[in-house]
Amino acid sequence: MAYDVVIFGIHLTIKPIAFTLRLGTFSWDIYWYGILIAFGFLCALVSGYINSKKLDINFDKVVTAIYVVLPVAILSARLYYIIFDPYSTIKDFFNFSNHGFSGLAIYGGVIGAAISAVIMCLILKMNIPNVADITAIGFLIGIIYENLIAKKEVLMSDVFMKNNLKLYLNATIERAEYAMFLIKKR
Repeated sequence: MAYDVVIFGIHLTIKPIAFTLRLGTFSWDIYWYGILIAFGFLCALVSGYINSKKLDINFDKVVTAIYVVLPVAILSARLYYIIFDPYSTIKDFFNFSNHGFSGLAIYGGVIGAAISAVIMCLILKMNIPNVADITAIGFLIGIIYENLIAKKEVLMSDVFMKNNLKLYLNATIERAEYAMFLIKKR
């Protein structure tokens, strides 16, 4: 399956699968949106590194916290999805066989990340407001990637491309400008 997309007058044919990893008889499809979300995470990490120096936070502690916060956020996103999906039961928590790694709810991920981040800040003796300043930019980067890239079923639809791309881009640019305003205000 491929999507024909026109962005700013450029015609593209995009396949959702970037490549396939083959390990013996096992094969695993790697999707573009997964690669781009990982790139967004890397950008947020670099931003956190730069801003941790400005706020005098030990970045090694931040990375240690990420080792705990990221898996807790993923598990929380899954648990939230299972709780609020009327067709799922708790038995489905580790069942990804039918739909790949789907069934994650962003609200659960944010809640789990926030709670585990506060706990890790207390354990590692980090200043919670300063860590929140660092993570706010990371969340902004994540939102930008989620809005522009990760919603493949929205972004790849012709109706969206013809009618709403300009509005979507403007809203994302406004969010980024507001975040930069907050950073400069500091």
